[in-house]
Amino acid sequence: MRSTVLILVFLLYSSAVSAIRLSGHVSDEKGLPLPFTSVYAEGTGKGATANSDGDWFFDLPEGAATLTFRFVGYKALSRQVTVGPKSQVINVSLLPEATMLKELTVTTGGEDPAYAIIRHAQKMRKTYLNQVDEFKCRAYLKGLGRMISAPKKILGEKVEIEGADSNNAGIFYLSEAVSDYYYKKPKEKEVMIASKTSGKPRGFSWNNYRGARFDFYKPLIDMGGVSKRGFVSPVSPSAMLYYRFHLIESFKERGIMVHKIEVEPRRKTDPAFTGTIYIQENTWRIHSLNLEVTRSSGLEYVDTVRMKTVYIPVNDSIWLPGNQQAYYHFDVFGFKGNGYAYASLTNYKITPKLEKKFFGSEVMTVLPQSNKKTDAFWDSVRAVPLTVAEIKDYHVKDSIVILRSSETYLDSIDRKGNKFEMMNIINGYSWNNSFHHRSTSVSGLLGAVTFNTVEGLVLNPDILISKRLDTTYGRTEFSGALRYGFSGKQLYGQAGYLHTWNPIHYNRLEMSAGRYVAQFNNQDPISALVNLQYTLFNEQNFMKHYERRYVNATWQRDLFNGFVTRLTANFERRLPLENTNKYTFNNIKDRAFTANNPPYQHNVPDSLYDPALAMAPHNSFVITANFQYRIGQKYMSRPDGRINIRGKYPVLSLNYRRGIPGIFNSVADFDVIRIGVRDNFNLGLIGHLHYEAGYGTYLSKAVVPFADAKHFLGNRTLYAVNRANGYQLLDYYNYSTTNAWVEAHCLHNFGGFILNKIPLMRRLHFTENAYFNYLNTKSLNNYMELGVGLGNIMKIISVDYVRSFNRQNNSVQGIRVSVGL
Repeated sequence: MRSTVLILVFLLYSSAVSAIRLSGHVSDEKGLPLPFTSVYAEGTGKGATANSDGDWFFDLPEGAATLTFRFVGYKALSRQVTVGPKSQVINVSLLPEATMLKELTVTTGGEDPAYAIIRHAQKMRKTYLNQVDEFKCRAYLKGLGRMISAPKKILGEKVEIEGADSNNAGIFYLSEAVSDYYYKKPKEKEVMIASKTSGKPRGFSWNNYRGARFDFYKPLIDMGGVSKRGFVSPVSPSAMLYYRFHLIESFKERGIMVHKIEVEPRRKTDPAFTGTIYIQENTWRIHSLNLEVTRSSGLEYVDTVRMKTVYIPVNDSIWLPGNQQAYYHFDVFGFKGNGYAYASLTNYKITPKLEKKFFGSEVMTVLPQSNKKTDAFWDSVRAVPLTVAEIKDYHVKDSIVILRSSETYLDSIDRKGNKFEMMNIINGYSWNNSFHHRSTSVSGLLGAVTFNTVEGLVLNPDILISKRLDTTYGRTEFSGALRYGFSGKQLYGQAGYLHTWNPIHYNRLEMSAGRYVAQFNNQDPISALVNLQYTLFNEQNFMKHYERRYVNATWQRDLFNGFVTRLTANFERRLPLENTNKYTFNNIKDRAFTANNPPYQHNVPDSLYDPALAMAPHNSFVITANFQYRIGQKYMSRPDGRINIRGKYPVLSLNYRRGIPGIFNSVADFDVIRIGVRDNFNLGLIGHLHYEAGYGTYLSKAVVPFADAKHFLGNRTLYAVNRANGYQLLDYYNYSTTNAWVEAHCLHNFGGFILNKIPLMRRLHFTENAYFNYLNTKSLNNYMELGVGLGNIMKIISVDYVRSFNRQNNSVQGIRVSVGL
């Protein structure tokens, strides 16, 4: 759920030896609960957060203590208590802030006092951002997701949400965790010591504070997967350009004046928050905040995110977050739901003593025994008491997990799910044996029927057999496909084997063999569905095929952190194919289907050239070695595997291919090498950038069959190819080469940065795309493409205008459409 909900920020409490339980209830002056009130014992670093019902508890050693209760918008309350020898119940009622300045009216031509306060906070922003170079804290983390409603079926397929009821409503995610978080600018590390997930006693929580630590002293708040650009902090240096401020009221808290300021985006579509921020007088630090951002400001996948943060004093001069909360709501494609996540940070230690090599590439580790904690342990450390609904969810799901894991229960579920229905003919059919972790799927007519000029009408069903391996967290898959063209009158088939194991090093072994039909460019630049459309409706057969009788084996492994090795050996017996069907729905004047032979045939030896077919039968044996290295690769260690996290440096790649003559009568005899670099990163307010560049050359080329030449990802259809590394207007094969080449691609999504400033356009929530493609070969010098377009049309469609330029100054232009989230 992390790409969908994203905002997991949380809260923590650590118990002590010989501690006494304190508990209670927090309400307002009318007796209504104040959910997620921050409760902490001053000077101890210990505290808790009330749950959504206003209940709280935590443990303290015996002795005198001062408890402070804080809730945004209410006056802080301090209560002197004597802890021990028995547990105590302390119920409190908080009052609205004691107002000294209320609903200030600004005279004409005057400035709201809030602007002066914000300017002071802006000047102090860097001071507080850099005030603490190193600290450690304990975090209690909790996340909950709840589905309100969801469609029963999509395209005839049943929609089943794990954890929801028969109406697809209910809690689908509930998890808690306890972590130790370490920070030493700019490095960080988190160690999860306890993990609990409802309905998955063997699972490990995905909650973490490292990935959801929002610091409003930074100019921009990165919302990760729910927005392609950052959101401006109310105390950012550029805040005046994005916000209107209004001083609502001022009050004193423990002798310190605190100003409550309303923040409002100047334009609804600005990447800015709405809500209130509290600033202390004289120190001008953030006291607390209650802000939200909506879809109109650039959110994707979720409609609203509301964030609350309460800062607490760690010592006389340092205040750090003690309570962070995030609430979200989503309503997309019929799925409606909400949830929350919060963190409470306690036991702060400034400049803790750590080993010199404590920080490194590993930014988070989940301890193997973290999911084995007892209920007594959780009762002792849980900083936020469970609500009645959460207790029920844990009880129900955990009590039936053994039943649901039994062979009898799983077989009964499979019998229901494996029942064949008429829509399976269209959408495909799957058979599952859940107890033994096996599954088999067969494609339906929707993906198994196509048409081309070589084979005519094609029936091409796929089958996939899968087995998950619990002991190694790996899997084994067998795949197969049959293919029959009614005009070509040839039956083809292929089979594959995939085995993955050792999730620390991502070991992967793939083998396949068969007699099948392939495109000369193994990147498959045109899909079967698009080729069908252009063949039957436009009388254009862009796809070019040959028959391959092949055996292929590939091995992949992460040799060390950030370094991936992939080795492949491929043998092919290649045979030419001819057009056998010229049928089209739309016979266009002066247009005819082209022969099934690519136009590029430069430097092809006579032994490989057939005047009628352009390709003579031949054998090719090629080995490939691909090396990829992410500089500064970060990763997260879990008992069930390693999760790589991109660092701040790009990915470097080296690819070497060698055609070896003589082996199995192979005629291929060449060496080709390519070096490349790629990366993607967030540019804050102006969106997200991806770039990729490479240089390649043939070191030797005694014999280079056409299928082994360098082909580029071209396109001559309305539908865009991959904009990250493709060419939208380049012919598929005219400029393939066996010489040196240079290629570069740059794609930028502005995320609404420009259109949101245009009054009428901002209501449409479109995003702007721009990209640049470059290619230099011996026959195509300095070819360039420039593209601009609109994205997020109907949430999933992008439309681009593209124009190309080359050395002959022959410009080509076109419209390209792409579909996808």
